[in-house]
Amino acid sequence: MLQIEAQLVSLHQDSAPTPKPAEAKKRPFARVSIVTPSSPASEAGLLAGDKIIQYGSVDASNHDNFRAMSTETINNINKPLLVTIERVVNGQPEVMELTLHLRHGWGGESLLGCHILPLQM
Repeated sequence: MLQIEAQLVSLHQDSAPTPKPAEAKKRPFARVSIVTPSSPASEAGLLAGDKIIQYGSVDASNHDNFRAMSTETINNINKPLLVTIERVVNGQPEVMELTLHLRHGWGGESLLGCHILPLQM
C-alpha cells in the first residue's frame, strides 16, 4: 500500500503545472546625457541620467545601434511619442512613461533636444 501511495504522489508531482516565469523586465539600452532647456525632451520631463527602456516601438532588442531611434523620431514628427525610462529617485530606480512631442522650430537644431548615449553594461 505504501508503495502505491508513493507512486501516486510521484505521479501527481510530475504532472503538477509548473509556474510560468514572469515576463522579463525590459532592460534599458541608452542613457540621456544632456537635455537642452525648452526643448521637446525638456518639456516631456527627460533628465540627464535617465535610462531609456523604450522609445516608441524601439527597445533593447531592436534599436540597431540607434538607427531605429532615428527612424522612430522622423516617423513621429508632430505626433506624440511614448518613451519609457528608468530614473533613480531617492536612491531607487523607478520606471516612468513620458510623452515627447517632436517638432522643428523649438529653437534648437535637433528634433529632440537631448543627447543620448549607448548604455554601458
